[in-house]
Amino acid sequence: MNQANLGPTGVLYVATGDLYRHEFTKSLSSLRDWHPSLPVTLVTDQLSGIDGIAEIILENPEFGFMDKIRGLEECPYERTLFLDSDTFICGDLRELFELLDRFEFGGAHSPGRICSGSCYQIKGVPDSFAQFNSGVLLLKRTAVVLNLLKEWHELYEQDVKYYRSLPPEESAVLKFPQDQPALREAIYRSEARIVTLATEYNFRTIFPCYASRPVKILHGRDVNLRDVEKQVNGVSCKRVYFPGKGVVTS
Repeated sequence: MNQANLGPTGVLYVATGDLYRHEFTKSLSSLRDWHPSLPVTLVTDQLSGIDGIAEIILENPEFGFMDKIRGLEECPYERTLFLDSDTFICGDLRELFELLDRFEFGGAHSPGRICSGSCYQIKGVPDSFAQFNSGVLLLKRTAVVLNLLKEWHELYEQDVKYYRSLPPEESAVLKFPQDQPALREAIYRSEARIVTLATEYNFRTIFPCYASRPVKILHGRDVNLRDVEKQVNGVSCKRVYFPGKGVVTS
């Protein structure tokens, strides 16, 4: 899977499988409301036939977290905003790309900060170093970022291999490895210039989530994100969104 560089700035999605391809079309529609001409690339297992986007076929997809990492390794733009398929864009995103004038890689903290109840064996990373949620990421195509992605890939492969080596009675009580702990370790060991995004740019709707400014990117499954956007951006003061309950203001 090789793709020529498509230009200086663009948005990357990875969607393998029917559910995620369907989600992608809805996320893309919300993106186009704000950025009708912004280049978009989709890494997928089947061509979507959507006009105006570039598509890369992922060979031998696993229909899991590894597909995302492999898609990100394509990094088709000099400056890339990666979006999970279950995102909803509700604001202008140009200021995100401006961050890449100064930084090389960025993401928002995972609400859980560090995964628990899993098989991860991470040594030498202090608990004070929170992991990023991997659903909204900024990447500048530099050697150090490409190396970060390569290490993420290798660390995640190790996590999966370790999990599959466990006896059934042990693996049954553990979660199948997620991609974020491996990303946390790769970032901690990287020399890339890292920027942490505010929750307004990765507003996780399946958890209580805080905002003090307009939310630009909603991220969550099994909720009507358009309705959530009306709630969280219907007020401008400091507020917390509680899934299924709505917004509480300060």
